[in-house]
Amino acid sequence: MTERLTRVAAYALVTREDALLLCRVSARVPRLAGCWTLPGGGIDFGESPEEAMIREVDEETGLRVEPAGLVAVSSFVGPVEEGVMHRLRILFRARVTGGVLRPEVDGSTDACRWVPRDELCRLPLHELVTASLPHAFAPGG
Repeated sequence: MTERLTRVAAYALVTREDALLLCRVSARVPRLAGCWTLPGGGIDFGESPEEAMIREVDEETGLRVEPAGLVAVSSFVGPVEEGVMHRLRILFRARVTGGVLRPEVDGSTDACRWVPRDELCRLPLHELVTASLPHAFAPGG
């Protein structure tokens, strides 16, 4: 029997001037290593989506953020090594309130940076980023 898994995760869409905050996936995630993605990740048991997004941004970038609105929720099912995974992704717009930008140590990401809008096309982007771009630089965003 194929194992059926569910993963719920929260991500942050953080912009500054004309740049987007991104993290590079580390070699600890071989199938996505080197790909650039939004800061975020799995929601721990009992944690709210907003709390998870705040924690993940801090872990992956060193920045403190606050939620600034729900952007989107996506749901999709696809194969994984263990069977089939149902992924729910909750995307929040977030504002930086403090901290100092630095990479995660020994985690699922190994670099983070503000990527200018005109450089995004030159990076290997995770589909989460490409799907989020229409929201990233939207007026009023």
